[in-house]
Amino acid sequence: MRRLHLLLLAGLLALLSLLANCAPSQQAKSESNDLTAMTNAGIFAGLTPASLKEKSTISSWYRIYHPLWQKKFPKLKIKEVKVADDNAEVTKTLLAVNAGNPPDLIGVHGQLPQLVKRGAVENLDKYYEAAGIKPDYFLKPLADYVRYDGHWYGLPGASNPTTGTILYVPKLVQAAGVDPNRMPKTWDELWTATKKVTKFDAKGNVQRIGLPVDTGLTWVNLYCGRQVAYDQATNKFHADDPCVKDYFRFNKRLADFYGGIQKYTKFISGDQTVWNCSPKAYILTGKVLFSLDAYWSGAQMDTCYDVVWKLAAPPTPHGKTSEWAALAPVAWVLAIPRGADNPQLAFDFVKYTVWEHGDLLGPTTNGYVRPEQAQAWGDKLIETQAQIRNKNGYEGNPMADAMKLVTKGAELGRAIYPKDAAAPYFSEQMARAWEQVAYNRSTVDDALERAQKLIEANQKQNGS
Repeated sequence: MRRLHLLLLAGLLALLSLLANCAPSQQAKSESNDLTAMTNAGIFAGLTPASLKEKSTISSWYRIYHPLWQKKFPKLKIKEVKVADDNAEVTKTLLAVNAGNPPDLIGVHGQLPQLVKRGAVENLDKYYEAAGIKPDYFLKPLADYVRYDGHWYGLPGASNPTTGTILYVPKLVQAAGVDPNRMPKTWDELWTATKKVTKFDAKGNVQRIGLPVDTGLTWVNLYCGRQVAYDQATNKFHADDPCVKDYFRFNKRLADFYGGIQKYTKFISGDQTVWNCSPKAYILTGKVLFSLDAYWSGAQMDTCYDVVWKLAAPPTPHGKTSEWAALAPVAWVLAIPRGADNPQLAFDFVKYTVWEHGDLLGPTTNGYVRPEQAQAWGDKLIETQAQIRNKNGYEGNPMADAMKLVTKGAELGRAIYPKDAAAPYFSEQMARAWEQVAYNRSTVDDALERAQKLIEANQKQNGS
């Protein structure tokens, strides 16, 4: 019996020795200064010196933050893994987590619920608690979106102040017969102005439009003056809400006015956009007069064109500021994949860069995440755009005029991305419903009621 006791004791000591030998490797792992970030241009990108060669205004975080990183993280080494878009970010994250070699940091927009449900991202409660950060640290919608059942799973990366404003070039609007100082404030006024400015050639092909066709959730909410197709309180989708149907009808009327969806699609596909610095961008040439957009496109225009642009208030049902609650301040969010090598470093990197120094985010075309940063963020963006325009020899600084509108939207907006894992399916069915309506294959009622049934079934099976 004594021999058995000795054997058991020897085994226990061997196990303790093994555990002790494991401890240093765990400690070394946590102290690594290597940060692997998976990025795409629609979220955050340009974390390395290579980004200094890019022309786009969103191309280089390195240019802005590197001096700060050197002070806070002097030994930091960033490996940036670039992917095409959000979908690629999600797919590659899931594959990497399953393979046991995920990056330390990723960014997504409305795909966070999928990753949470599949257990692909870390519960971050302990990091928030250790940092003493509570929900009221952030703009309210940003904190709402990254918490699930009271737990933190994401890191607010940027706000959207303000997607949904009307971006326009005053001299082009005035030439088309609309007073640029009295822009449409309601959807009815926008429809009236669109009819006034739209032009066709002799064959009936549209040559200039007012408002583009768009059935995205952002515009649905603005049209209804509330977050309508998704209810935060109940976590339910309402694709068949009467106001959603009305917005589809509005866009169908718009597409038909432009000669039908096929002619409209042919026309709009020729827009090379300001993001390519193309001299043929429709907002620059006046082929699109009222673009539902945001300040960041104006910032990009400062980089590329000698033109004065402006922002007008987002259109709402009655033109009331109270209806701005329908705006969605949530932009993209960051997350730490399950099994990341350096989760503490990733958290500290985001906390320092985006939260403590979010006032510098403006030149990257991203909005601040904390309410008290509004003034400093706006001042920095105005200063940066002034420098860009002065360097290019352009007069004026449109960003200075736009700033009050921009920060006001961030303050008043309350809508968020759907927090259910069925959100991508919801978006897919909304797009399919619109296609059926646009090509006259279904009525609005039938298309959206069919979509709602499919969404409910999918949410029951795959949601939450």
